[in-house]
Amino acid sequence: MYAVFYYLLVNLICFALFTWDKVAARRHQSRIAETILHLWTILGGAVGALCARQIFRHKTQKALFTLIIWVSLILHSLVIIAIYTPFFDTSPYFRY
Repeated sequence: MYAVFYYLLVNLICFALFTWDKVAARRHQSRIAETILHLWTILGGAVGALCARQIFRHKTQKALFTLIIWVSLILHSLVIIAIYTPFFDTSPYFRY
């Protein structure tokens, strides 16, 4: 259950950061560093990053962003699958 809250929070923060960066870019204001955007994406915010990119058309031409988002999405999906797959369940009620 904690994983759900974690990913929800990280994705909301990542979406907000991408949104904030896009607004700052349009207004010619101080921007959020790309390393910060990459960090939140790697921490699990790939879905939020993808949504913000699609909605606001932000950072869509940067190949490194695309690579980091998709690699992060795949790796975190595998982590979620590993957490919630009862492969090592030793209860007597679980049969293969």
